[in-house]
Amino acid sequence: MKFELVDAEKANFPVGVLCDVLDVSRSGFYAWKQRPSSERSKADAALVVEVKAAHTNSSKRYGSPRIHRALRKKGVRTSAKRARSALRACRTEPSLGR
Repeated sequence: MKFELVDAEKANFPVGVLCDVLDVSRSGFYAWKQRPSSERSKADAALVVEVKAAHTNSSKRYGSPRIHRALRKKGVRTSAKRARSALRACRTEPSLGR
């Protein structure tokens, strides 16, 4: 999490300063940048895309139980818990009118 913050803010501040403030090593940050994404993080990113599509197709009315059912009908195998966390990750602004 700290390395992600360094990566996001490196355009605004020097990497060395960010690493000092967050108490992480610069070499650790650069090693993290070189590592490939894990299979789990790739699967999570793909799941977020599927959840966003299901949420949009439901006119943003489905909650996590319905989205989980829609994903299962579509053949996407995931647990309800992971679908729920993916839905939180892609949360949209609530609409004012119903």
